[in-house]
Amino acid sequence: KARLTVQLARVTSRIGDLNMTNGNYGDALGEFEQVLRLREEQRDESVSAQCKLADTNLQVAFAYLEHSRSNPGADVLVESTDGTTTRIASASECRPQLEAYHQRAATILKDLIQRLRDQRRPIDNLSDDEKADISDLMHELQRFGQEADGIE
Repeated sequence: KARLTVQLARVTSRIGDLNMTNGNYGDALGEFEQVLRLREEQRDESVSAQCKLADTNLQVAFAYLEHSRSNPGADVLVESTDGTTTRIASASECRPQLEAYHQRAATILKDLIQRLRDQRRPIDNLSDDEKADISDLMHELQRFGQEADGIE
């Protein structure tokens, strides 16, 4: 079951990425929220899993950010196949939401690094993939902070 959950999270995340590319930010938020639930249910404390969890929080934050840029002052809406529309977030909720998800991603990374210190696992002793995951996440957190400063 765990392996299937990991695969479902990966596929769902890719669908979210596709929705981001197509400007369907509400749909992307729905997909990324589902990925978050799947990854949280795993309760995997590995470096890779924690980086993926933090990254998924950043994906949600970026979806709110891109929606706010592309649709200033607009609610985040999703239209279902039957034509009904659901509001994911009001326009006034976008900024607090993107900040909360960004902060959550930063906290997950900070806690991971602290846990590695507590376990006396220097970063130099991590695998190249684990180091790359942490480095990429740090870069994305910084990039998000810079981009979020540009919106109101």
